[in-house]
Amino acid sequence: MTIGALIFAAAAGFAIAGAYLWLSTQIPNHLAALAVAGGLFLVGAFAIAVGLLRNGSPTPKPDTSVPAPEDSAEIISHSMMQAALAEVARTPVKATLAAVALGVIVGLLRSRKTP
Repeated sequence: MTIGALIFAAAAGFAIAGAYLWLSTQIPNHLAALAVAGGLFLVGAFAIAVGLLRNGSPTPKPDTSVPAPEDSAEIISHSMMQAALAEVARTPVKATLAAVALGVIVGLLRSRKTP
């Protein structure tokens, strides 16, 4: 199931990138980024709403798929990853809004194409 979810996420990422690239040829880059971010926001809000209605409230589960780290750099990165995953699981709306804001900022800062 995890591999299927990863393949689906990769396919969705390619579809989103394709949509952005096509939109950026039709409208200015910052508007294309805003449109893609808005679409992702709506999909994320719908997924969160369905999850909340099905399960009550989200409860973070401990990640057992990540192997135990061997050295100090791996320990630090492992603990940071676990903290980030727990924060996203605890406040998914905040994480979604942060992703949308980052998409808008990157779209606005990206230089325009020269014809």
